[in-house]
Amino acid sequence: MTKKKLIEAALTIYAEQGYKGTTMKKIADAVGIKASSIYFFYPNKEALLEEVFQQILENHQKELHRIFEKTKGLPVRRGLQQLLRSVAYFHRNDVVNTKAFVQLTSGFADFKNEFSKYLDEFESWLLQNYFNELSDEFPNATHVEIKQCAHQIELIANGLFWSTIVYSDEVFENQVQAAEKLLLALINQLKKGENESL
Repeated sequence: MTKKKLIEAALTIYAEQGYKGTTMKKIADAVGIKASSIYFFYPNKEALLEEVFQQILENHQKELHRIFEKTKGLPVRRGLQQLLRSVAYFHRNDVVNTKAFVQLTSGFADFKNEFSKYLDEFESWLLQNYFNELSDEFPNATHVEIKQCAHQIELIANGLFWSTIVYSDEVFENQVQAAEKLLLALINQLKKGENESL
């Protein structure tokens, strides 16, 4: 038995049954061990769920880096469009992780705080990896304007995340397309500011 199997079992059960429905016994049964064996690895259910939450965030971060590497060299608009679309479908296609994430962030203040920190890091990552290119493309756009653009794109990405578990496939794709148009409108605002300063 490995910690990985425990995390996978806890993730699946938690996604479907929430906090109250997730018991050490159910996790143990899913892995094929006695519940008492789990305590060798984790002192309690909360510690196990903490690791589940960290695993979800790590998977998200790996996907961001994968997309960034894949889109390197594209014009920044295309790179950001690909980021938005790819991350949205990453969550759409990973129902278990997405549902577990929603359960965890809506049920625990500690996880909400950690997620808030993660969002700050995500915005910094956007600024570091994409918005330097926007600064090069729109040299008259201020740092404040570019940071505001990053914040707005983060907001759009968050909206798309919630769409992954709410809408049908057709409506979800419409949401993704609408988000891409909003993204381009935000970037065009930087361009507009550039033209006004000429």
